[in-house]
Amino acid sequence: MDPAGIYRTSYEQDMAVVRTKTQWLILFGAMVAAVLAPYYLPKSIINVMTPACCIIIAALGLQILTGYAGQISVGQAAFFGVGAYASAILVNDYHVPFLLSVVLSGITAAVIGSIFGIPSLRLKGFYLVMATFAAHAIIIYAVSHMGFTGGMVGHKAAYPSIFSFKFDTVSELYWLNLTFLFVFTCLAKNIARGRWGRAFVAVRDNDLAAMVMGVNVWQTKILAFAVGCFFAGVAGSLTAHFVGFIHPTQFHLMDGIWYLGYLIVGGLGSITGCFFGVVFFTVIKEILTHLPVSLELSQYIQPTTDIAFGAVIIGILIFDPKGLYHRWEVFKVYYRIWPLAYR
Repeated sequence: MDPAGIYRTSYEQDMAVVRTKTQWLILFGAMVAAVLAPYYLPKSIINVMTPACCIIIAALGLQILTGYAGQISVGQAAFFGVGAYASAILVNDYHVPFLLSVVLSGITAAVIGSIFGIPSLRLKGFYLVMATFAAHAIIIYAVSHMGFTGGMVGHKAAYPSIFSFKFDTVSELYWLNLTFLFVFTCLAKNIARGRWGRAFVAVRDNDLAAMVMGVNVWQTKILAFAVGCFFAGVAGSLTAHFVGFIHPTQFHLMDGIWYLGYLIVGGLGSITGCFFGVVFFTVIKEILTHLPVSLELSQYIQPTTDIAFGAVIIGILIFDPKGLYHRWEVFKVYYRIWPLAYR
């Protein structure tokens, strides 16, 4: 619902993401605040925000795959790892330029994701979940036992550099990841609003009806896996060069499951919902991690974090299955028509 006095008189206005001057002002202010964050926020918070940008990019890919196309996957962390290893190997071992390595890492993850997405042509629901679980196990086993990946020793990832400029400080890495986040957010939004997005939604809602309407269901499912894994590969590439060292144990199966949790809490089928979900969980994790507890109690922090995450997901599923983004939409309608009641 738009504010009073705003009328849509064309298809372009109806499809516009930002419609009013106030919305443009808020968007510009938020972008300026995000860019200038290293100047007014502590270094410890920037250290959290930098990898969070990568997590949001990977969540955007899973949103396209699961939220829009309806293909449930718990293997996003494995494809995240594929991108991380691909970029580390390309940059460190073959001296490929960073920007090219990011693209190639995404393509590598997309190709491998498409291969493991083939079972989606015959499987649905729980069976597809188990297929992606198997994909995660196979990928992690492979990178743990291949010589060129470093095996269980791990692999070094150098600081990213573009031409002669090297990103070797926390602030510079944050700005780099923030730029990629902005680009991939726009890309994800346009995919969701375009021809591919409509095909994904059609297959998600009823693949038989989509086929009757002329949608190539098999091609659409594989394309959804390719796009979702491409996002994960790019996110993994950025994370590898931020962390500086990658190891198979960094890509847990539980991370892939928590990615689904981000979507559930933020809102399935919503690009903005990825931001709500990742930010919400990141804040909870940081609060629990930095609680002033004794050394004896610190060993219980990680289990407490998992319990809190699980409790939040259960609460969302029970009380508001549409997620936090839906609550935000309800709030916007409420303040726009206030003091009239909204029901």
